[in-house]
Amino acid sequence: MSGSDNEDLEISQARVGTTVREIWKLDSLLGVGGMAAVYSATHKLGHKAAIKILHPQIAVSKELRARFEQEAQAISKLGHPGTVQVFDVDATEDGAPFMVMELLNGESLGQRAYRLGNIAEDDLLRYVDGVLDVMIAAHAAGIVHRDIKPDNLFVTREGQVKVLDFGIARMRESGGGGVRTRTGAMLGTTPYMAPEQIHAKPVDGRVDLFAIGATMFRILTKRRIHEAETDAELLMKMGSTPAPSILLVQPTISPRLAKVVDRALVFDRDRRYPDAVTMQADVRAVLRGEDPPHASAAALVSEERTAPERQLGSRGASPSAGAATDRAFAKTAPGVARNPVNTGLVVLLGFMMLAVGAAGAFYFWGPPSQSSQRNAAEAESAETQEDEREAASSSKPALASQTPSAVESAPQAVSAEPSAAPSVSASAAKSTAATPLPRPTGSKPSSTGLVKPKKPALKTPGRN
Repeated sequence: MSGSDNEDLEISQARVGTTVREIWKLDSLLGVGGMAAVYSATHKLGHKAAIKILHPQIAVSKELRARFEQEAQAISKLGHPGTVQVFDVDATEDGAPFMVMELLNGESLGQRAYRLGNIAEDDLLRYVDGVLDVMIAAHAAGIVHRDIKPDNLFVTREGQVKVLDFGIARMRESGGGGVRTRTGAMLGTTPYMAPEQIHAKPVDGRVDLFAIGATMFRILTKRRIHEAETDAELLMKMGSTPAPSILLVQPTISPRLAKVVDRALVFDRDRRYPDAVTMQADVRAVLRGEDPPHASAAALVSEERTAPERQLGSRGASPSAGAATDRAFAKTAPGVARNPVNTGLVVLLGFMMLAVGAAGAFYFWGPPSQSSQRNAAEAESAETQEDEREAASSSKPALASQTPSAVESAPQAVSAEPSAAPSVSASAAKSTAATPLPRPTGSKPSSTGLVKPKKPALKTPGRN
């Protein structure tokens, strides 16, 4: 505890046993908060009550004093059984405002959860139902609590829940930065504050619904929404990081109850419960064993809204681009011959093979001389004439495929249809093997036999 906290405690303890306004005797100190101290007191006529007295440094502010009285009057006008009844408002002899309230017997929700170890889901839902009933009346009267937490929810011995400390958070927000920071740290309200409240934005009743959700989260999981080493780190997380789904923290919780908690803790207040009436309807539906209608519908809308984003993220492209890709694939997939790249590739490979063959012939035989060229031409002419005579006199039709005109057409067939090349070559090879042509004396191997039909093929590109 800081020095100022110790000072508040000392001043509060020093009041025990004194009489306020010669009417109320302060019997014991019930608790000390950042704004005030609460005592058990006895009226001079004998009835008991609780008295809340503001700390001296808080009572210095005229604005806070006015707020204190206004909130006390507003709570008194509510007349709701779920609020602490206020009987009177006055000031001590040293000028500190005080409030006379009904004295409660029982324990806070936080103390009850600690004592029992846990609170059954149905019991917690009944407590929350009672708190929401109070919030409906308070919000309708224009009062926003802003400090709902386990310690401000009181469970009486009869099992009724009471909402304490109305208006303290409102006072804290209006009292300037120093009071707001000190009170928030002292009361431990940061783990229950909505993001818009942390960012000092205009707030409405939805901050109370967030705080109720944070309270349920705390009771059910035995931990806060966000854990942090320091108050500053916790404040940053509450103001910037959405609450985790409660089922990720405590998987044993009823899915229906989890929907209610998750909806109350949505970071964006526009997607949170719109009001206490709607949240209470969901709570009562879960108590009846039914799905919470608003939370379930909101979760379905949220899933539908994020489904296209998940699909885009998994495919890495827009739906229109994916559809265009699918259509393009459907057009080209059935026939590989439709792809112009494949046909061009075949033609290119054919010319490359012809070029390699020509280069090999040039490498082994060297450039032909003029005399050798004339001799080769004369030999070729003689061979051609002899072939024509043999073809004319022969009765075998297979030799007709060995004529230069038939062989010269083979490269064109390869270019137009790749699958025709093997059949032509096989037929030519088979026919040549069946009736080998005689080789003239002194001629090169390339001029006769099986090699002979390939010579016109090499000359065909040159002619074109």
